[in-house]
Amino acid sequence: MTPSPVTTMLLIRHAQPAAWATRLCHGSLDVPLSDDGMTQARRIGDHLRDSRIEAVYTSPLDRAVATASAVAGPHGLDPVLREDLAEIHFGAFEGRTFDEIAASDPDLYRQWMRAPANVRFPGGECFDDLRARATDEAGRIRGDHEGGSVAVVTHGGVIRAVLADVLGVDDGTIFRIGQSWGGMSLVEWVGDEAVVRYVNVTV
Repeated sequence: MTPSPVTTMLLIRHAQPAAWATRLCHGSLDVPLSDDGMTQARRIGDHLRDSRIEAVYTSPLDRAVATASAVAGPHGLDPVLREDLAEIHFGAFEGRTFDEIAASDPDLYRQWMRAPANVRFPGGECFDDLRARATDEAGRIRGDHEGGSVAVVTHGGVIRAVLADVLGVDDGTIFRIGQSWGGMSLVEWVGDEAVVRYVNVTV
């Protein structure tokens, strides 16, 4: 009997963004890495230098692309941009401070803080939208690299969505899993059976 192929996907949250961006609601807003973030990205790349990585996929947003480039470079690879790996689109809330949002939309803000998976952002997405596109994209990448090992550099929301799908947990529960800047989570599929090897490891 032929053993099932093992497919490995390393999910990496982008490194630390510029300090000004952390004060704003930013999902689709394109922000760069901070100087510390660039150092962190290089450290991740060095840590993974000897790992088996045959492809690096990334969100098209700058903070993810910069991190992905640091991961891909030591392997002689170019990051592959995928639109569906982008962070959730906060719509009208993008680029605004949280205090501004709380003042202008107090009811929606309270719902967001209480049950983030249940909010549709005005002019933007809800978590179900993100979960659908993120898991579909992860499935496509996995299908293209059956038996291989890839890195996917993306955002906290996308990684939570993929982990929620793999672990079979509800949307609310997955927000209890921390996602640090540069945090790495490893999923292995043996055939169609998935195992999460670790979550949110930093270097």
